[in-house]
Amino acid sequence: MKTGWAFALLLIFIGAVVWLRYVQDDSNGSSVYTDGRIRMELQAEPLVSRSMEETAFRLLVTEESGTPVIDADLQLFISMPNMYCGVFQGAITQSQPGVYIATAIPVMQGRWHAEAVLRRENGPIRVHSQFDVR
Repeated sequence: MKTGWAFALLLIFIGAVVWLRYVQDDSNGSSVYTDGRIRMELQAEPLVSRSMEETAFRLLVTEESGTPVIDADLQLFISMPNMYCGVFQGAITQSQPGVYIATAIPVMQGRWHAEAVLRRENGPIRVHSQFDVR
């Protein structure tokens, strides 16, 4: 009888962890950084990617007044939290003033972390986002 209760509690615990990890995540894959001078938004497109396939990210970089930042010095890195599969750097191109498209290839399924870095004279600005790979 004790074994049955222990097994049932274990299943409930595992179910709660899965539910909190995936169902309760209300992240839309978009993150915004603003500091009164600059605004930077990072969004994965699409929100769910496939392993070993190119994933696109949209970076919007503007001054707080709304003026687009042209020819920004940007970098994109993706990594898988709590895994040791490395950090992968993406390629970035400017598609229009203040709008940049970054691409990178996640190598396995799961939850991934994306970090965009804007290098400026007074130090880097970073914005982070998460996306899922199936």
